[in-house]
Amino acid sequence: TMIENNAKIPTKRSDLFQEADANLQMQTKKFREETLEYVFLLQQVQERKKFDFVETLLALMLNFLSFYHAGQEIYKEFDYFIRFLHHRVLKCRENFDCFQREGEELKWKMLMVR
Repeated sequence: TMIENNAKIPTKRSDLFQEADANLQMQTKKFREETLEYVFLLQQVQERKKFDFVETLLALMLNFLSFYHAGQEIYKEFDYFIRFLHHRVLKCRENFDCFQREGEELKWKMLMVR
């Protein structure tokens, strides 16, 4: 590469030597600039990953909380109706059980009479 090329330059020709030295310094400077730019970009990517992940997680949590909050509000609105309906269903079940017992008793009475 550049160092090998500079090593092959004869020391008697100082103009070529100075030109190669200047060229090597330019290449070194360019390498350092590109290295720093690369490190800077890596740092940006790592930092972006942090807040992108947290923002996504936060949005998901807020959506879940909104969904459950809406569900809770709907439950509060229909709580009276649900309790009323539950009470009515229990009464219907009791009536059904009562009618079933009475029907069984009547059936047995009619079978005994004959």
